[in-house]
Amino acid sequence: SKATMAIHAPARNAASVVLILLLLSHPVLVSSLDNGLILPPMGWSSWYGFTSHISESMIRSMADGLISSGLRDVGYTHVWIDDGWAVGRDNATGKVIVDSELFPSGMRNLSDYLHDRGLKFGIYTARGHRTCLSPDRPGSCGYEEIDAETYANDWKVDQVKDDGCGQCLDHDPFVAMRDALNRTGRPIWFATHACCDPLSFTPNVTNDWRVGPDLTTSSYEMWNDRLDRATTEEQRSLAGPGAFPNPDFLEVGYSPRMPKGAGFVQTEFEQRSMFTMWAMLPAPLILSADVRPGSECGGIDGNYTMGTLTNPEVIAVNQDPAALPMRPIINDTIMGAQVWLKPLAEGKSSAVVFFHRSNTSGPMPDSPGVQEISVSWEEMGWPPCTEV
Repeated sequence: SKATMAIHAPARNAASVVLILLLLSHPVLVSSLDNGLILPPMGWSSWYGFTSHISESMIRSMADGLISSGLRDVGYTHVWIDDGWAVGRDNATGKVIVDSELFPSGMRNLSDYLHDRGLKFGIYTARGHRTCLSPDRPGSCGYEEIDAETYANDWKVDQVKDDGCGQCLDHDPFVAMRDALNRTGRPIWFATHACCDPLSFTPNVTNDWRVGPDLTTSSYEMWNDRLDRATTEEQRSLAGPGAFPNPDFLEVGYSPRMPKGAGFVQTEFEQRSMFTMWAMLPAPLILSADVRPGSECGGIDGNYTMGTLTNPEVIAVNQDPAALPMRPIINDTIMGAQVWLKPLAEGKSSAVVFFHRSNTSGPMPDSPGVQEISVSWEEMGWPPCTEV
C-alpha cells in the first residue's frame, strides 16, 4: 500500500534523488505557442561557461564536441550563441551586423555547418534597444520584423532567446517578436528571459520563460530557489506542451568559468540531482560546460558526468510527448523530503521522483546516513491495489 525508498543523505548542501517509473497515464490538454514545437530543447549554450568569450571557431569546436562525446546522439542537438555576436545595424537595411572578427565566415555558414551535422542553430537578442552585455550591441526593439526575417530566412535559425534587458515602450517586444517569427513560416523555438515580469509568463507568447535571475554561481542553494520558482501552482497552471517555466541553464559539467576542483563548484552528486529535477519539471536541458574532449577545466570528461547527462530513462522523462509538468505529492519541509509525480504519455508510464533536500553542511561522511521517504498509492491519487 506504500512505496518506500531509502536514500542516502547527501554531501555538502546536496540533494538525493531517486526517480522511478510507474505504468499509469494521465492525459491533460494545455494551450501553448502555436509553432508546432512541444518538447523542451536539449543542447548547449555559450553563456554561463564563456560569457562574451565566443567565436566562430569555438562554436564549431563545441558542436564537434557534442558529436564526438555522443551527446548529440542522445538528444543534445541545440547549439545556442548567446550575447556578444552583434556590433550594430546597417543604416540602409536596418539588418543587424555580425562581428566579423569573431565570426569571419558569417552566421549562415555557421548555421550550415551545424545543420550538416544534425544540429540546430540558436541565436540571442534582447527586447530593448541594447543587449545585456554591452551598450554597443543592438537589441531588437523596433526591429523585430527585420530580425525575424534575418534569423529565419537568411541564417536558418532554429531557436531565438529574447533577453529582458532594456525597455521597449512603444509596444510589447515579446509579442512583436513572436508574431514576426510566426510570419516567417519557419518553426523557431522562442525563449524569453524577463525574470519576474508577468508578461513573460504567457504560454501563447513564448515556448519557455525564465522564472528567476541568472544562476550566478554553481550553487545548490541557488538552483533550489529556481526550482521552487518554477514549481509554484501558478507556473504549473501555465506549463504544458510547448510551454515551459525555465529555471535556467544546467550547471552540470565544468567550464573555464566553473572549473572542476574549484571550491565553489557543485559536487557531482549535486549536479546529478539538479539534472534529475530539471528533467522532471520538465525544463530545457541546456548545458554550458566545455564539451570539447580533454578540456583543461574538466568539461564533461568522466564516467559520472557522462552517465548523468546520457541517462536514457531520465532523458525519456524530459522528452515525453505529453510534456506535462510534475506536481508535488509530499513536501516535508522539516525533514527535507519531497515526492513529485509527473504524468507521461498515455500508454506509457508515470514518473515519480523522491527528492531529499538536505540542509547538511561539511564534507561527505564515510558512511552516509539514510533518509526513508514513503508515499502511499492513495497519496498519488491511485487505487490501493495498483500494480506496478
